Amino acid sequence: MPDTSTEVVIASQTLSSTASSITFSSIPATYTDLRIVFTGLLTTAGTGDTLAMRFNSDAGANYSRTFIQGDGSAAISSRATAQEYGLIAGQIANFNPSFAGVDIFSYAGTTFKTFLSQSADVGTSGGSGQYGDVTSFVNLWRSTAAITSVQIAPRYGSSGTFAIGTTATLYGIL
Repeated sequence: MPDTSTEVVIASQTLSSTASSITFSSIPATYTDLRIVFTGLLTTAGTGDTLAMRFNSDAGANYSRTFIQGDGSAAISSRATAQEYGLIAGQIANFNPSFAGVDIFSYAGTTFKTFLSQSADVGTSGGSGQYGDVTSFVNLWRSTAAITSVQIAPRYGSSGTFAIGTTATLYGIL
């Protein structure tokens, strides 16, 4: 639950129809940091997709990320540079909601932007049943521009769409 003495809801969206993305725009520069809480499902069956994020409609190769993921029996980690989006969840599927919390630090400043996410996800393992995993991502957006819009989508280039009832809330941190 947010700390209402330091966190202010800027905007919240709950989908009443399917959508390929959720966008928050016209974000004021009056807070120190931002936080996004996402809970949602995909409309398509299968193992799911990763959950991605872009700032200010930037689709250039300006994002880098490092992640660690564990499912109770194994752990993996990886890093990537020169990416066209940041990742905020390792798996989003159509049968159990996925959760992601994203903290965006110094979003209105003039330095590169760091954002950290933690997610809890459920997927399938090649038809052999469900598994759950937790993932932490550290992302960097190599831009000195203030963040004025945020778009959340299943991995860009995929055909995934968010299901009805998917919710994202944007908080400003005082």
